[in-house]
Amino acid sequence: MLTGKEKGIEIRRPLTDIEKEEVKKKKEELIWEKVGFRNMIKAIYQSKLPIVGHNCFYDFLFLYSAFEDIPPETIFDYKSSLGSLFVDIYDTKYIAS
Repeated sequence: MLTGKEKGIEIRRPLTDIEKEEVKKKKEELIWEKVGFRNMIKAIYQSKLPIVGHNCFYDFLFLYSAFEDIPPETIFDYKSSLGSLFVDIYDTKYIAS
């Protein structure tokens, strides 16, 4: 009986070519899931289209910190950095007020 400190041995039959292909496909899908959203954000950056949101300041702060870098210390530096990624950002919360 294994108590958790010992290592066990697992014996498997060799994978068939079809099984190997399925394992490879699953690994590729997992990798795509991990980088897929990053590619979407990159496509938005590169499109240089205006972005419209409502009360989206913290959303952009999250995107910046998750996909670019640690946000700058001051709001002015942050706005400058964000402006270099997105051409125009319109926040309807501030447009309406």
